[in-house]
Amino acid sequence: MKFTTSASSIVFLTSFFLLAGCDSLGLPNLLRHDEVPPEVKAVPRTLEAPPLAMEDNTWPRLGDVPFKPKDFSPKPVYDHYMDELEFHRDEAEAAKKKALAEDPVLDDVAPQNNQAPVPQPPSFPKE
Repeated sequence: MKFTTSASSIVFLTSFFLLAGCDSLGLPNLLRHDEVPPEVKAVPRTLEAPPLAMEDNTWPRLGDVPFKPKDFSPKPVYDHYMDELEFHRDEAEAAKKKALAEDPVLDDVAPQNNQAPVPQPPSFPKE
């Protein structure tokens, strides 16, 4: 069995549901009278808005954004800070292992014999 629908039947069914306002489908009934009383419509509606504050600061324009700086840190200084960050990371890891070893509640989480030696901080490169 072949079921065919024409465009006119689809338009008819669509317009029927829109105009009928089938409540089970949640469609609005366009032929229904207006339910808002005229007295309610006649009441003036005002909105309270905060007063506009005049700001001295203006937002920068896109053309005012500066270019990337050209005076980057030299390679030895950059390497020193990278070594310092690595030192602090190792130091934090050692402190974490020490805290886990001392706390009896956390014995299930981490083994006690994993204490790493505390690393020494790197020295600043001499130029």
